[in-house]
Amino acid sequence: MIKMSRSKIYLGTILIIFTELFLARYSAIVLPLVGLIIGLLSNKIAEGAYNAGISGFCGILFCNILFIINFKFLGLWLEPLIGGFTGFSLSGNESYIGVFYCLIIESVFIAIFGAIGSEIKKVIK
Repeated sequence: MIKMSRSKIYLGTILIIFTELFLARYSAIVLPLVGLIIGLLSNKIAEGAYNAGISGFCGILFCNILFIINFKFLGLWLEPLIGGFTGFSLSGNESYIGVFYCLIIESVFIAIFGAIGSEIKKVIK
């Protein structure tokens, strides 16, 4: 049975939000590291993948919603702070299907690294 640990999910979500807001250029490097960190904190492979995937999904979804609010309603006045979300472009898109596709892909990517991190923990012990 997969154990959902809220503290690990909250930690991962906060790390991903910090990454997407302030280190967006390096998110391709930092997001797998966040998955590894969450995986190292978990005991089982499925638990590490689940916790990392859920935290990745929640964190990236929050950042995408923040970007939409910034772009649509605030007129890009926060652009220097949150201007570089990866895999998220509103120019030329007729719908948000591409955005959700990127959200799912990044969440699965983080979950895979969460499973790898929990496997590393099992090997080290």
